[in-house]
Amino acid sequence: MKLSRLTSIILPLLFLSIGCTQSQQSANSITPEQLKQKIDSHENMILIDVRTQQEYAGELGHIDGTVLLPVQDIASWISNYQNDKDKEIIMICRSGNRSGRATQYFLEHGFTDVYNMEGGMIAWNKAGYPIEK
Repeated sequence: MKLSRLTSIILPLLFLSIGCTQSQQSANSITPEQLKQKIDSHENMILIDVRTQQEYAGELGHIDGTVLLPVQDIASWISNYQNDKDKEIIMICRSGNRSGRATQYFLEHGFTDVYNMEGGMIAWNKAGYPIEK
């Protein structure tokens, strides 16, 4: 009886916190389709791939024109972009998780136009868009 009552209290709170996290991420995300349109129309933006060197050169490949800057080193390379705080920056990773964290980190450091590519390179490849290896 006590476990059932505890579960009825905790589960709604858990779903509420998950929902808040997802809506926060989706507010600063871009789909692979939207990114492909921007690339095709030659929009001026910075593409940052936050995976490891092995992943970048690996099976999923990478998007032409991206800069490889592993997320684990973000504190050391974010300063290279201090003059780009108002430029559009797209973060990319394997699935959208690490790039989501990088997007949030940039937003917390005063960047205003930063987006996470939803689904990462898995989604990009699934859509059949071109890659480099």
